[in-house]
Amino acid sequence: RSLAGIKAAHFVMYIKDYLENKYGDDMLQNGGLKIITTLDYDLQSKAEEIVKKYVIDNQKKLKATNGSIVATDPKTGQILVMVGSRDYFDKEISGNFNVATARRQPGSAFKPFVYGTAFNQGYLPETPVFDVNTEFNSGCTEDGFPISGEAKCYHPQNYEGGYKGLMSFRQALGASRNIPAVKVLYLVGVDNAIKTARAMGIEGLSDANQYGLSLALGGGEVSLLNMTSAYGVFANNGVRVPPTGILSITTADGQELESFNPEKTSGQQVIPEQSALMINDILSDVYARNSIFPLSYTGDRQVAIKTGTTNNSRDAWTVGYTPSISIGAWMGNNDNTPMAQIASALIVSPMWKQFLDYALTKVPVEQFEKPTYDNTDKKPFITGAWRTESGEVHSELYWIDRSNPMGPRPANPNNDPEFRLWENAVLGWVGSDAGRALVPVVTNAQTTTSNTFRVSVGPSTFIPKNIQATASALSYPSGTVRVEYFINGESIGNSNQAPFSLSFTPANIKSIEDENEIKATAFDALGGHTEASSFFSTN
Repeated sequence: RSLAGIKAAHFVMYIKDYLENKYGDDMLQNGGLKIITTLDYDLQSKAEEIVKKYVIDNQKKLKATNGSIVATDPKTGQILVMVGSRDYFDKEISGNFNVATARRQPGSAFKPFVYGTAFNQGYLPETPVFDVNTEFNSGCTEDGFPISGEAKCYHPQNYEGGYKGLMSFRQALGASRNIPAVKVLYLVGVDNAIKTARAMGIEGLSDANQYGLSLALGGGEVSLLNMTSAYGVFANNGVRVPPTGILSITTADGQELESFNPEKTSGQQVIPEQSALMINDILSDVYARNSIFPLSYTGDRQVAIKTGTTNNSRDAWTVGYTPSISIGAWMGNNDNTPMAQIASALIVSPMWKQFLDYALTKVPVEQFEKPTYDNTDKKPFITGAWRTESGEVHSELYWIDRSNPMGPRPANPNNDPEFRLWENAVLGWVGSDAGRALVPVVTNAQTTTSNTFRVSVGPSTFIPKNIQATASALSYPSGTVRVEYFINGESIGNSNQAPFSLSFTPANIKSIEDENEIKATAFDALGGHTEASSFFSTN
């Protein structure tokens, strides 16, 4: 039977496979079935239009021939959109192959499952982690050379290179730093991270030995449908409602085979609510993710976002969600050939964003619930204390017993085979210029408001457009290590040294207007921030 002209062909074939597997081919062909699906055809047609246009327009520049978008309702599990390729009927790219259900490596898009597992175990967004050059095979030297001839050393790099030193879990996940993610996976255990991902709906992950610590960076294979649905578990505060494409199925004689009743659809709490709320809070934190996305990326809508790029840019992912919709986008080549060597935020995120902007017009304006947790029963390191009372700085494994992370500090940290490598890497950072600048700071990461933190541009509130002006942070909080300045929401730069002043020329700022708001955000070493704002005119 010809499929020419069929609408939403990948989704239709997905439903056909489901029906054949459950009821058999004879029932499907001869049962006179009436099937009502969950597809939102308005969203589907918009997604098809965006995928086709974006991939074709950018094929030469990005070296990507295919793309995919999936959208689900986190509260019901209903599949709203399934675009499996840029064109189902394009044989040159094997367009009938459904990339939305195929298994591909997710890159950093897997990291939320690792951090979610950590939050399940009692870690917090404020918990410190050191982004420093680290070897992770205890059979190797700190420089990444085998001690014995058979050891396979593993010293991953951050995608954009370099190391940021001390940061919090919030900063590390928001900025998608690779080394902290591998450390967190080691702390929580690969098996536990796999269990979390499976509970949230990720299929196909096998035993931990197949992946090792590379799982943190997307070493397993997952489908876009699974990822979009699993992120929906975060959006739904830890409750999983399995994805479904069916609203009802009735036979020719009126017998009801299936019926979706939203009032009777009950999900299962597969991760603690607070763990989900912490992930939502981080992935929607515009400050935590601003090294990847501008602060105003989603305008005034609160959206949680994560990207993923695999080795050699074979796969590029963006998955994001609100409480009402989860949207995943993928770009790459069906034959697994590499794309342009750039980050997902530049490859697939623009396509994802175009669809997001349209989808947000059709869902309610909602805010994520803020996590609430009591720190009084947590050990100091978990809540942000990263040096001893005498001022010494040590690695994570000096403070944490992996078998009992919320228990006392290990009596003998050397019992952990990774301790030598982690400790020496951190001590090396402490002796660097970056480390020496931060070691004197004693602070816990807290987001606060402060009556003593002020920002001004002086000496008056009127500044001609072509005159260089200086913004100053006044009475900044103790422990401040960086102040970032914004004019009308546009970042104009950072100051990393007291008294945290920054010079600028209004005419050089795209967003400058006659009346302007200047905002300063003071950050401590673990990403806690305090804001202050003022106003000035240029006319």
